[in-house]
Amino acid sequence: AADSSPSPSSTPAFHPAVSRSNDSSGHRGPQTCFAYPLLISRFDVRHTYLNVTGKDAVLQHVSKCWASLFTERAVTYRLQQGIDHRSVDLAVVIQRMVFPEVAGIMFTADPITSNRKVTSIDAGFGLGEALVSGLANADNYKVQDGRIVDRKVSAQAVAVRALPGGGTEEAEIETGRRSVQKVTDAQILRLAGIGRTIEVHFGRPQDIEWSLADDTFYILQSRPITTVSPFPAPRTAGTMCTCPLAISK
Repeated sequence: AADSSPSPSSTPAFHPAVSRSNDSSGHRGPQTCFAYPLLISRFDVRHTYLNVTGKDAVLQHVSKCWASLFTERAVTYRLQQGIDHRSVDLAVVIQRMVFPEVAGIMFTADPITSNRKVTSIDAGFGLGEALVSGLANADNYKVQDGRIVDRKVSAQAVAVRALPGGGTEEAEIETGRRSVQKVTDAQILRLAGIGRTIEVHFGRPQDIEWSLADDTFYILQSRPITTVSPFPAPRTAGTMCTCPLAISK
């Protein structure tokens, strides 16, 4: 979760912004992203840090990403899954930080019904950390055959935003914007199309993290959905995308 003051747990930064993600063999987990401002992200069991600035801070947070392999949560998960602790390794990916107006998650198969023809998109103002941490509820849009077939617009009072000198803060959203739809219908359909393109590339349903800045979509990460039956084959080299991808109009 982000603090109101800059901190490693929220986001340090570099100039220009970059971001950092953890990927360890075997399981999708929290990751770390650094941005120039550096983005270091946390997902599931490993850690993510956003908007990290300065070489010393980057190196410090790389070490923290490595150390997150041995948090109580990560160790417990491996014990439950029968994964040998010695077989797990981790790469820390540094990405340029994106400062989005809106961010979220997209599933190219409905995570609730497992319908592979339905794309489910969650969206919230500011950095996606507000949604990941439970600080804010996301809008949800469902797209099928090029049409929006369902939408739920959630009120959002607080967003997590990056600070110019590094770190993040919780910022109140203006009263008049709290209950508005976070992205336009045209942007929803455009994003769903991007998701289908990524799914075709990897050959299986994808769990995609995205952000939107200046009407350009940035794909921060894509990985196989592990909850859709039949389950995808175990991830091998080349099935996970951690490099940023910017897609405009």
